[in-house]
Amino acid sequence: MASYTTTKFSSNGGSNGYKDAPVVYDPEMIHQGVNLSDPEELEAHIQVLDVRERLRARRRRAIRLFSVAFCIVMVALMAGLGLMTRKGKSNVTAAAGSTQSPISTSLPPSSAIGSLPLPPADLASKCSATALQSQQGFLICEGACEVADCCTIPEEFALSCSKGNENACQQYLQYCSILQTTPAVSPISDEEIRSSIDEACIGLVPSSLIDSDCVALCRKGFCCFEDDTIGCEPNCQTYFNCAAAFQSQQQQQQQQQQQQQQATSTATNPISNPVNQEDSVLKQQIDAICGTAIETVSPPGENSCESICAPAYCCFNHLCVPTSDVDCQDYSACYLLYADVNDVKEDITTANLGDEVHEACAGLLDINEAINNEACNAICSPGACCFEEKMSCSNVDCAMYAECIVLHPNFIPVSKAEVTDACQNHNDANLQSEEPTLCEQLCSLHVMQCCFHLGGDCDDAVLLGDNSVYCDRYQACAVLGTDGSSLIQSHKDELEAACTGGTSRRSKCIQLCSSATCCYSSSVEESCAHVDASVTCSDYEACDVLYG
Repeated sequence: MASYTTTKFSSNGGSNGYKDAPVVYDPEMIHQGVNLSDPEELEAHIQVLDVRERLRARRRRAIRLFSVAFCIVMVALMAGLGLMTRKGKSNVTAAAGSTQSPISTSLPPSSAIGSLPLPPADLASKCSATALQSQQGFLICEGACEVADCCTIPEEFALSCSKGNENACQQYLQYCSILQTTPAVSPISDEEIRSSIDEACIGLVPSSLIDSDCVALCRKGFCCFEDDTIGCEPNCQTYFNCAAAFQSQQQQQQQQQQQQQQATSTATNPISNPVNQEDSVLKQQIDAICGTAIETVSPPGENSCESICAPAYCCFNHLCVPTSDVDCQDYSACYLLYADVNDVKEDITTANLGDEVHEACAGLLDINEAINNEACNAICSPGACCFEEKMSCSNVDCAMYAECIVLHPNFIPVSKAEVTDACQNHNDANLQSEEPTLCEQLCSLHVMQCCFHLGGDCDDAVLLGDNSVYCDRYQACAVLGTDGSSLIQSHKDELEAACTGGTSRRSKCIQLCSSATCCYSSSVEESCAHVDASVTCSDYEACDVLYG
């Protein structure tokens, strides 16, 4: 049977089109069970055939990748079995030649194999809302958090590191989750990335590279310095000056592996493990001193609960990260001392705080100058909640931090009245401008989908209260259209930014693409022609990354 080539209906001429591309179909297959006299049914059937062909191509690619991965895994398993066999033989030989009872040996636990380093001490500042407002700041936070991507993978998968690293994963996710809720910065070119790397890395000595901005910026390009660069996606010329950062990271990993091996070997003989003994003594001492609420409020002194718990302040404070030498579990009894830690209490909350903020921040002209000013950042950090709608400011006098607005230029405390005013002034003439109107900025794609296209089916109830209350604020956004037919340009840009932002923004991409799942259905009954004819699939091309 001969085949013929046809072109699908264009999205410019109809609301159900996807991508204009020639596709080869079998006429006999099309005629089976299809009413050719019904253009709508024929169009839906052609769309399904195209989706099926794309899925078959993806399956072929997946099979090839799986074959390569399977071979690599088998080689690694064979090598591991060989090492275990040789190690077992050596242990048997040693046991036979000794009069003492043999010491049992075993492989290290899986948590040691996939052990994560604790996050850098300045992760909170690297991933603050202020830092993410610049391109370089976004890259630094993303690079610092990339090492903990395995924390989000379910435990049953081999690439997961969540089991055995609960403490480290919790600390990473506490600060890295902001990447999923922060709008992506405008795309950054390779030249800009290289310029940021040069600025952060050139001139640093090896000892200062650990957990530095240089390492965070270079992390995506570390594959360029591996022995096998197959599959390395970045432009390695961009990461030319990252060699020192790569070597520093390798040395740090080797040191961590040695420490893990020592911990594993000493775990079988607690007597030879003085570190465990010291930790146990410290924990007993803390439990004894801080065991009751009465003792925690005793006058400060060398042996008071307050003094012995001081090193663990960051274990109970979400604004900072504890240092690597502090085991927060040993300081669990200090909880009584910091029971109210979420209410920010800083020594700088004094009568002249407003004057101190003015002195530190008044002369700064823009966000870039403010971010690089340590004094302004330090004095304003306790008042960051004043510029974050989802943060609580129960014990913070926001009036004192008014001049910290220079660190938060995009802060817009949205109210129903402000949305109404912005959208009443919205008109079609403004749509000809390249810049989105204020109404389009306030009525984001998520707001439109949540409150209009999906009938109020939002996922913000946990953070923002009842959905009806949330959507009531955005009633005036209806001026942009409530049927979800064609996306305006600002919403296309928002979708593109979410779906090209890497794994850190994957959940945001999935959220925004949920309205267009019918574009990827292989069933006629579930295609957009039958489910939601208002969806224009070509507007959701950025969602291809979820189905590729």
